[in-house]
Amino acid sequence: MSIFYSASTGGFYDDAIHGEDARPVDVVDIDEQTYRALLDGQSAGQLISAGVDGRPILTARPGPTLEQSCADLKASVQIRLDEAAQAAGYDDIKSAVSYADEPAVPQYQADGVRLRAWRSRVWAFALPVINRVAAGELTPEAAAEQLVELPAIDATSPTET
Repeated sequence: MSIFYSASTGGFYDDAIHGEDARPVDVVDIDEQTYRALLDGQSAGQLISAGVDGRPILTARPGPTLEQSCADLKASVQIRLDEAAQAAGYDDIKSAVSYADEPAVPQYQADGVRLRAWRSRVWAFALPVINRVAAGELTPEAAAEQLVELPAIDATSPTET
């Protein structure tokens, strides 16, 4: 049995399955040990791609783009906001803050005011950090460490100013 790799298709071909007419013209013969090593690397998260000579090599997966890193950081902040609102008995932060202007149930209004003010403090802290990532001034990892220190929710129900 012979195994072949094609740089043009990025695929493997087994001569027991793919006759010579079914294989691309750029195939190169690879040994069983190389084939298994490539599959093991792919299972571990690496990419199989063609080297300069057309032979398959393992490469690291590219990391997220700067835009994706910033989106991920924003999503992590949003999750923290939503989890805090859920811990207080609301569906999410949007639901909780919708009560801020509703006087029918004083406790819900107080929670809404408190959580709305906290949400503003959180984003006032988080967005400059995330913007520094977008500007290339801070790594996403360093930003994530800073975002661990988001402002805490006030235990009381102060009125907004």
